[in-house]
Amino acid sequence: MNNKVVYTNKIEIFTQSFGERSSPAVILIMGATAQGLMWPNSFCESLADLGLFVIRYDHRDTGQSSRIDYCAKPYYLYDLASDVLAILDSYQIDRAHFIGASMGGQIAQNIAINYPDRVMSLTCIMSTPNHLVFVDGFEGKDTTHHDLPASDQQILRYYQAILGIKATTPQEANIMYERALKEIMSLPEHLVETRIFEGKILKRLKSLTHVHNHSIAMASSKDLHDDLHKIKARALIIHGKDDFILPVAHGRKLAQLIAGATFIEYENMGHSFNAMIFNKLLKDLKQFLSFKNTV
Repeated sequence: MNNKVVYTNKIEIFTQSFGERSSPAVILIMGATAQGLMWPNSFCESLADLGLFVIRYDHRDTGQSSRIDYCAKPYYLYDLASDVLAILDSYQIDRAHFIGASMGGQIAQNIAINYPDRVMSLTCIMSTPNHLVFVDGFEGKDTTHHDLPASDQQILRYYQAILGIKATTPQEANIMYERALKEIMSLPEHLVETRIFEGKILKRLKSLTHVHNHSIAMASSKDLHDDLHKIKARALIIHGKDDFILPVAHGRKLAQLIAGATFIEYENMGHSFNAMIFNKLLKDLKQFLSFKNTV
């Protein structure tokens, strides 16, 4: 594993790579507020063992990447897509396989729509063609005009609670997040997203508050629903049957809107990863990425 800081538009993006630079490239794009470490070393190394050059990175406002004063310099999902392209440019990579989770899937969709020549394949995991149904639900707005289901109300209350937490240390934040989780959530633990604020993930944060800028960026960005027909890359859509943040109908709809997309529904998967899910994902990606003429 090698570390590299990419500089783009006065922003530092922390990246890590696995495998041989001469191999076909894969870039892993995590979801809102999530760091690159959410793609575990073992997963990245296993992809590299397939003969791929794997890049993971911290979004701006997460991990070791730059913190942004959002009021002074607002950004949107297409800016986060530009960060990905800047990473590839820094590594001198023209084309790559894009694998995105949740918001990362939307970032990858944005690139596949607007920069098709850079996309060898597209994999979207627990993502959506319309994030605004989540945003409207989170903001307490009516969601019935959307053609996709809203998030579970417990999930929305949990996110609202953690956004209101004011902590001065990572340790204090961790305690407060766990308390909110126990007080609000009654969903099975393996289906609940608890990723961000524990262990080494929490310790790597430069700021306990800037990660929430992603929520503002999403709320301020238009959905991609009407442009998805422009995607020409081979696409794999994976979604958990028990996703309470973006219900499985989001994944099914996304697969319908991308011509020729393959859809796989995972049992016992919510809006998060675990070792079992990563093992299954590796098997499916191995089959998908080894398709003739794609690597």
